[in-house]
Amino acid sequence: MSARKLPSPDQWRPSGAQTPAAREGFGFSEARKALIRRLETLRESKVIVYVESGDPPPDALRYLYEHLRSAHRETHRQLDLILFTRNPSPSDLERALQMAALLREHAREVRALVPSLACGLGTCLAVGVDQIAMHPLATLGRLHGAAGLASLRHFEALLAEAPFASPEPRDATLRAFFDAAGPEALAQARYDRARLVAGLQALINHRVRSQAAEAASLVDLLDDPACPLAHPFDRRQARALLGVQTEPLDLESESILWDLFCAYEHPLALLDPGDRAHTPDSVIESEGACHCHTPAQGKNPQASGWSSVVGSKLH
Repeated sequence: MSARKLPSPDQWRPSGAQTPAAREGFGFSEARKALIRRLETLRESKVIVYVESGDPPPDALRYLYEHLRSAHRETHRQLDLILFTRNPSPSDLERALQMAALLREHAREVRALVPSLACGLGTCLAVGVDQIAMHPLATLGRLHGAAGLASLRHFEALLAEAPFASPEPRDATLRAFFDAAGPEALAQARYDRARLVAGLQALINHRVRSQAAEAASLVDLLDDPACPLAHPFDRRQARALLGVQTEPLDLESESILWDLFCAYEHPLALLDPGDRAHTPDSVIESEGACHCHTPAQGKNPQASGWSSVVGSKLH
């Protein structure tokens, strides 16, 4: 087999239309397209990159649709979704359910590839895929609301272990806890847990081969006092926690996945988001298109919103 001839990371420079994103270091890149095409060949699938490093961008579903539809309106047999999501958000579960439904409209089998962080939304999406492959540096977890009633469960455990001589001091202490926490906060925590249970079960049902035991296992995790889904976890823990089939990546696919992540990491300041004025916070890219979202900043709202970045013109 001949050696692959792919661009080196020093070629991650924009070309073509000078959009606000391109002027700040991100734009059309034939190097990224070459990596996506090669990954599609190796995995015999449609590949879409989804990057979200800031607040949830509006209308992302509409632009994801542009990458899913084919010229002949055919359903993709296999689809690989490369995920980078940094910040958990209260809307993650609802957005993941919408995205999962759209993905299943256009692909029979959906797989997730995780090169780095896939927290919040990315982990919700990973729950609903048929297979997941993670780079050694990949991290999942940090589901919003997963902590749920953890504080109450721990408090009740402490009360059970405390050497009260009679039930009266225990009841008084429990009432004081409820008064301090407040009924609204406790009710919200209870609702968050119920919504997570229903949402995670719905995501599991999207799998080609779903099992009731997998959903029950996730519910048990939500009741675990350690709240594992509320914290980061690596690829060794992913299978046990999410109940999704994991797959090893061959060396070339793993190398391409990491090179592709590096192509976004520096231009988008993915791991160092402190200083990125006018830099896109979200990108959806496939072999045939690239959309990026730039948040509104300062006195130039015209530079914000979604842009379609191509090699020769902006439209």
